[in-house]
Amino acid sequence: MNSNKKDVGELFMLDKQVKYYAQTVNITLHHFYINGEIEYDVDKYVDMLNVIKTCEAQDKIYIYLNTPGGSLTTTIQIISAMNQSQAEITTFLEGDVCSAGTMIFLSGHNYVVNDHCAFMIHNCSHGGYDKGAAIVSQVDFMKTYFKKMATDIYSGFLTDDEITDMLADKDFWMDSDEVVDRLKLRGVGVVFDGRLDDEIGETADEPKPKPKPKPKPKPKPKAKVKAKVKVKTKA
Repeated sequence: MNSNKKDVGELFMLDKQVKYYAQTVNITLHHFYINGEIEYDVDKYVDMLNVIKTCEAQDKIYIYLNTPGGSLTTTIQIISAMNQSQAEITTFLEGDVCSAGTMIFLSGHNYVVNDHCAFMIHNCSHGGYDKGAAIVSQVDFMKTYFKKMATDIYSGFLTDDEITDMLADKDFWMDSDEVVDRLKLRGVGVVFDGRLDDEIGETADEPKPKPKPKPKPKPKPKAKVKAKVKVKTKA
């Protein structure tokens, strides 16, 4: 009788085994290098824009930046593609990244900051040739337009006062260490220092201080005990 119950129990356990299935997902890594000036001819960037927009969610995009900046309209289209992308985007600070290049860099999800780089944020430059009133109208529009864009991109990286100063034509130069510190305070994304496997940590968390070494305990002097006297000590 007991033997029959055991056999039935074993059959029941076999029927309840956890099923396992393997699924293979193709992941594509896309590497783009923006070196030199960001040009006004957007056609040169169409292939990159299309890849960024049409990536699958499991893909990875890496954008390496070493640029003095350049066309604001081209930069806006690149950032728009990044915002529309399903893939995770990591931007790299390599060499000098200035002006419009800083906007692309800060539009990534994760950041890699290499040593000895320069990062410069400033007000946009623009001009026009038209009737006097039309030029004034264009200048007024650009002030409002760029203020909104700069506030959206630089908030949390620059303080409100710094954004105001930047819009009043103050340049902000930073080295790699300051960029890393500001990214961590921004509280978005993951910051890496130089290498993808050298993670500093989630930017939402402040770096944990290193534990101080515990001082070595000083040896206690041996108590002198007189003959025939018991000494009780408390722990």
